[in-house]
Order: sequence, then C-alpha cells, then structure tokens
Amino acid sequence: MVQLEIKMPIFIARQYFKSTVGFSRNEESRRSITDDPEFYVPAILKTKGQENTDFLIDDMIMHYEKDLKFYNKLLKNKVAPEQARIVLPQAMYTTFIETGSLAAYARLYKLRIKKDAQWEIQEYAKAIDKACLEVAPISWAALKRTV
Repeated sequence: MVQLEIKMPIFIARQYFKSTVGFSRNEESRRSITDDPEFYVPAILKTKGQENTDFLIDDMIMHYEKDLKFYNKLLKNKVAPEQARIVLPQAMYTTFIETGSLAAYARLYKLRIKKDAQWEIQEYAKAIDKACLEVAPISWAALKRTV
C-alpha cells in the first residue's frame, strides 16, 4: 500500500476522484479549517485562437479575492463554516490523504497520463509516477507495463 498527501484544486480533485477502486481518501473540510484558502491560477489559459489572455487571468484573481472577502465576511458574521464555504470557487485547493495499492495507482496513472487528459491532471499523474517509482521501483515499472 502507498499513502500520499495530495493537494490539488477542487475542480481537478473531482475528476481525479472518479478513480475509486483500490483507494481510501480522507479529504480536508473547510468546516474545521479557518485559515484563508489558496486558489489555483493557471499560468496560461487554453483558448481557441485568442492570442493574449493575461487580462482574463487578472480578472480571475480579482474574482477569487472578491469571493474570499465575502467568505471572510460570512465567517465574521458568525455564519457556520460549513455554509460559508459554499461561496468559494472550485479553483480552491483541497488536501487529502490517499491510501491505495500500487495496482490502483497504476490504473489511475494510465488513465490520467493520456494525451487527451486535461493538462493539470497529467501533471498529477507524473507526480504519482515519481512517488510510486521511489516506493517500489521494480513493481511500479512492471505494473505500468501490464495494467
């Protein structure tokens, strides 16, 4: 069994969590965490033909700041954290502890490393490849070939 602590944006976690067989996960909850959340900001935005999207990234950051300000206002006014969190965007990072077999990680890796997978999830697949290679290099190499 391999146990990893993984931090990723919620919108990627929901895609990642589609692989469930062979895994046990315990995800953090904003219900018990009171520090300000972090948000994912892409270095570039994938577009169809648009040259410069820097202004959109700036707008995205302003949107996150506005959401965070409102979230903190809700908390300051004694709104329960489990309700206040509903205003936070899916770009917020979440952290979870995940335990899985090497075979489960090999299946997840093969699915998420494909060229047609979203770039961000491919990056997590590469990180899993590296972590599993460190834990069990011979078994991991064999599983990647056969699963």
